[in-house]
Amino acid sequence: MDEEAFSADDDYKLVVKAQAGDAGAYDELMLRYQQIIGRQMARFSNDPAVREELTQNVFVNAYFALGNYRPLAPFSNWLKVVANRTGYDYWRESYKRNRFMSLSRIDESELGAREDPDPGGDRWEELTENMNLLKPEERQVLYMQYLDGMSIETIAAAMGWSRVQTKMRSFRARRKLRAILKSRNK
Repeated sequence: MDEEAFSADDDYKLVVKAQAGDAGAYDELMLRYQQIIGRQMARFSNDPAVREELTQNVFVNAYFALGNYRPLAPFSNWLKVVANRTGYDYWRESYKRNRFMSLSRIDESELGAREDPDPGGDRWEELTENMNLLKPEERQVLYMQYLDGMSIETIAAAMGWSRVQTKMRSFRARRKLRAILKSRNK
């Protein structure tokens, strides 16, 4: 189901019930957004088992943070921020464990795509392998900016960074990715 099919008012009613301890209401929210969050987690890992685990972690993290939700924006937006942070944490831990990964060829124009490449396709795998060479915060800012189409201000708010920090991280990440791509084309 697409998220447009869900009413913000219905979501809010379920959130209020879940905040009051109604497990069934939270289960309903999970069912509504499981596929959407699952697709979002495909950006963080090509491995279906890892994606499933990340999706579960998003809902666990969201459950424990539900008391912090304020209806200033739709629940789906808040949940996507939780998902981005969960994926970012996964990347940060993966980066610490495995700093060096193989490089594959990829067309630099792929980074500018606003739609997700096919998560099962070769180009997605190549993009992911090259992006894995970036630090987690570099990867995150590029995914949010180019795949999610988020503005610098929105990214800054979602990540808890200043606008200047976000612009600088984006600039440095693009420069670093260009260097990676250039070294592969030699």
